[in-house]
Amino acid sequence: MMNKPEQIPAINTIKVETDGPLTIHADYSMNGIKPDSPRATLCRCGASRIKPWCDGSHESIAFADSGDVAIFNPDEQLDTGTVAIKPLKDGPLYLVGPHQICDAQGNTARVCKKSALCRCGASKNKPYCDAAHAAIGFKAE
Repeated sequence: MMNKPEQIPAINTIKVETDGPLTIHADYSMNGIKPDSPRATLCRCGASRIKPWCDGSHESIAFADSGDVAIFNPDEQLDTGTVAIKPLKDGPLYLVGPHQICDAQGNTARVCKKSALCRCGASKNKPYCDAAHAAIGFKAE
């Protein structure tokens, strides 16, 4: 018996995991390619060997981040639609399209249509990019 594919959620959600990756549950595309599943984990420690995807390297390098996200406009109207994720060369994950960013407890911290999320692990404003990737020489396609 074949399993039915998981349904795309009504709300595109990016969850910041404590000491771990970004967990995506969304109607999304990555570099213009629609995945088979609406779920994914994306590296935010900078150490994954399969960037932008998480390979668990955050555990071996003892990546530490509480998963807290500063609250910014969590009550803004959330639209539906696809969120396009584009890993910028040697830089952040750039998201365009309706999405919400949640802290590690699942609380909505931000509702937006554009965000730049750190994937080098060095931002002082996690989960957001603060251009620390340039200072540390982060390299990724």
